[in-house]
Amino acid sequence: MKEDPILELVLRDVEKCIQQGKVQYAIYLLRLMACICESPSICYQKMAELYRKQRRYSRAIWALRQAIRFADNPDPYRAALIEVLLESGRWRVAIRECRRWLRQSPDHPIPLERLMDVYWRRMEFQRALELANRLVQLLPASAHHRLRRAHLLEDMGRYAQAAEEYQRLVEDDSAPFEVMVTASLDLRRLDHQQLTVLVPLLMEDPAFRLEFVRDPVAAVRQRGFRFSPAGEEMLTYFPDEMQWMTQRTRRHGGYS
Repeated sequence: MKEDPILELVLRDVEKCIQQGKVQYAIYLLRLMACICESPSICYQKMAELYRKQRRYSRAIWALRQAIRFADNPDPYRAALIEVLLESGRWRVAIRECRRWLRQSPDHPIPLERLMDVYWRRMEFQRALELANRLVQLLPASAHHRLRRAHLLEDMGRYAQAAEEYQRLVEDDSAPFEVMVTASLDLRRLDHQQLTVLVPLLMEDPAFRLEFVRDPVAAVRQRGFRFSPAGEEMLTYFPDEMQWMTQRTRRHGGYS
């Protein structure tokens, strides 16, 4: 894109207007400039940002469609359009936009991820998981997409798979530091969450309790639990604690 000194000057004036609270006048300047400049997409994008802050979503959507119309590379504006559609609750329209984009670029990660978000929010988990798996296959080195898939698996109640994914991210030296920290915290939280389910189950199920005393890690895995290595090490101390509690209960069972 060639530099446009007039556009640069107008954009500076727009920023001054915004700082002074003259948002409507800023929008007026942008609409005027969009009619005469060589890069109207920039004006329409800025206009959409202002409309979005005002929660005037219909106007923001219109401005972004105009930006797409005039852009040499419409992808950033298409991504922004889908974000506004999701923010404003227009999920069906967002789905249509994602699918239209994917017809042109079947492996583009942005519409794939946004379509996954829509299905996830609508609790259509299997559809969302199919898209999450596709993203991980397309971008296997992306720790971001693997972390999102782990969160989705957890929301689906598939704790064993989620825990395994978190653990792989914690051990992946190539993952960004913030992803490793997030995965570690998620793994610790998931351990606690599974423990709140495990303890009542041990109290209520004598057969499972016997299996657990013999081999706690194998027993919980057989039942679909999947703790972190630290969590599984913690489980190995449970049988001794349970035996101590059982003996104490027997000694004092006849007394209130």
